Amino acid sequence: MAELQLRESRAELQQTLGKLEALFHSSTQVSIISTDLEGNITAFNRGAENLLGYTAEEMVGKQTPAIIHDEEEVIARGKELSQHFNKEIKGFDVYGETIPTVYRASLLKENPRTGTRTVRLSFKNQIKNC
Repeated sequence: MAELQLRESRAELQQTLGKLEALFHSSTQVSIISTDLEGNITAFNRGAENLLGYTAEEMVGKQTPAIIHDEEEVIARGKELSQHFNKEIKGFDVYGETIPTVYRASLLKENPRTGTRTVRLSFKNQIKNC
């Protein structure tokens, strides 16, 4: 009996994971990017590919979010957050999941010959007065 329940639970889990993966990849107008604790990109959906011009193959396990951000903006934002939270926030911590953030991507130019795109990303904190 326990073995049957275990098989049923595994089948249900596989079905749920399949649905979540389909949802992740079908979101083509929303960029979904996840990282590990060291900042390495671990997931990059089709929406991120569409909006940022990189493929998941180019990003997952090979890049950090730094590649899609303007370094000067990250430094400036780190200073703002450091002042607001009264502690130093820099580097990867500027992208921190504990700080709700909104990103806006604007396509600046596209090179049809090479297929490359230059994108500008703006981000702002959703915390009031920050």
